[in-house]
Amino acid sequence: TNLRNYFQIIIELKKNNFSVEINFKNTVNMTSFFRTGVLVSDKSYIRGTVLQDTIITLEGRAGSLNIRNNIFKDLALDVNVAGPALTVQLRSSSLALLKQSELKDFSIDFRTKPDNFVFSLSWDNKDKILNRGNFVARGQIVKNPGKTGSSILTVNIDSTDIYARNNLWKISKSTIIVDSNAVAINKFYIRNNDHYYMIDGSVSENPSDT
Repeated sequence: TNLRNYFQIIIELKKNNFSVEINFKNTVNMTSFFRTGVLVSDKSYIRGTVLQDTIITLEGRAGSLNIRNNIFKDLALDVNVAGPALTVQLRSSSLALLKQSELKDFSIDFRTKPDNFVFSLSWDNKDKILNRGNFVARGQIVKNPGKTGSSILTVNIDSTDIYARNNLWKISKSTIIVDSNAVAINKFYIRNNDHYYMIDGSVSENPSDT
């Protein structure tokens, strides 16, 4: 099988600037050939550029993307690297999870700069029956005061409200600390009226951690 039946690749190199574009076609036949469980719509594309070795951009667009029955509609992916900073943005008009539930106006944002990151996830079906949520986590890497030469990752999770089929679930503010040999979770608490889930404790090689 000729791969040119499925891809059109355009590469340009000008001085220190590099660009590439990949256009997808005959994607149904491509999925049958590669057997990856991933189906992307026709006329989808990926475009990337590298400018002066310091700025990297990546842009992806697809009318639909099916990854093992998790289906994104009107998918847009944008990645930007400028020096030490990284930004990743994903947008989709809807995400169908295993064809069981649908998250409309779905988005993911991930931003990093040295030793810090912010991750956010949101969706809003904008229906009378509420299905919406917004989740934000902020991370920081700092030196471990108890161990020379090692670091600690601290992740702070913001408190938030999530609606699932008109049922309100509340997530309380919590903290996760990760070092070289343990993960400590400080009261990650989700509740809905009389129903709740809580994770509080540490996981490590030490049998006494719970």
